[in-house]
Amino acid sequence: MMLPLLVVALLWLGGCFHLITVVGAIVGGDSATADEFPHMAVLGRSCLQADGGDCVDGYEWFCGGTLISDRFVLTAAHCAHTGMSHPPTVVQLVEDPSMILQRVQIPIVPNSQCNQLLYRSRRLRHGVLPSQLCAGDPNGGKDTCEGDSGGPLQLKLPSARPIGQAYRYYVVGITSNGGICGTVDRPGLYTRVSSYAGWIDQVLEQITPD
Repeated sequence: MMLPLLVVALLWLGGCFHLITVVGAIVGGDSATADEFPHMAVLGRSCLQADGGDCVDGYEWFCGGTLISDRFVLTAAHCAHTGMSHPPTVVQLVEDPSMILQRVQIPIVPNSQCNQLLYRSRRLRHGVLPSQLCAGDPNGGKDTCEGDSGGPLQLKLPSARPIGQAYRYYVVGITSNGGICGTVDRPGLYTRVSSYAGWIDQVLEQITPD
């Protein structure tokens, strides 16, 4: 059976009206075209150069995300809340971002197969849960990597509208964690968005941007 290819797109230039250069961690991808993924976002915080680490021009960028409205970003919970693992979270924006993207196409790996490929660990003590999904190239060389957390795993389908964009992207997963990036038979682990669709709708209905 042919499994659908998913598109992972990560943002590696950006900020609130402040453009900087950051090396992307995505493995085996290429640059997206302008306006191909207008819904992409990056999460960062201001920092001091004296702090060292990943501070570049006064900003540290640590997670990706997906714009699900003009003021809300869907991302991984651990990008916004310490101690949380695979559930998603919604972050409210205060300004509009700028962006340049990296993308890679990878196939879905069924949960039953993924459970056999991924080793049990403290993070994965119960195996791959129904609220999670796996994706990755079985031959390695294409994957998300450290720093890609929160970015979307997207399914590309033809648009039902004959006028406008020929394709639409549906967010089916949120980059969560995995093993060594781009390793043979070591797929990445993603949060399954459909498992939290009801909660996401409730958040958007309850929270009104200022």
